[in-house]
Amino acid sequence: LAEGRLPSESWRLVAYGFLHFGWVHLGTNVMVLMLAGPIVAQLLGQGHALAVLLLGIVSAGLVISLYGSIGVTVGASGGTMSLVGVCLVCAFYHADLRSTRWGFLVGRVLLGLICLEVVVDAFTPEISSVGHLGGMIFGVLYGAVIVGFLNPESELDPMV
Repeated sequence: LAEGRLPSESWRLVAYGFLHFGWVHLGTNVMVLMLAGPIVAQLLGQGHALAVLLLGIVSAGLVISLYGSIGVTVGASGGTMSLVGVCLVCAFYHADLRSTRWGFLVGRVLLGLICLEVVVDAFTPEISSVGHLGGMIFGVLYGAVIVGFLNPESELDPMV
């Protein structure tokens, strides 16, 4: 995706997520996908996990296109960050996790990783922090809506 404008071909909003700058870039995205993807698939279903990944890539692409990023942007980081956002919501609100110590620990670890990601983004100008943020916001919103919909009897009160 190019800086600060919507692509003339809409397929580019998805295709950029399958391109990477190198093996390290691809490896980090695969690692996050392998960690967060199965959690989302187990808690919400495989269809939701795939939807979060693909719609997270599109959401991040839209945010990058509208607000800009340094240079050309490629990679699935927006999608993987959306999976992390859903995991974060699930750790605090999903009925199967929120009442367990495991869920509490997962939530705290995810918050720490998000903070680390913000610091790395701040000091690495080549990384699209705009795309990461766009994916994360989408994931948190998706997670809040879906977890609330799947568990309507829960009051969605976070663990304290």
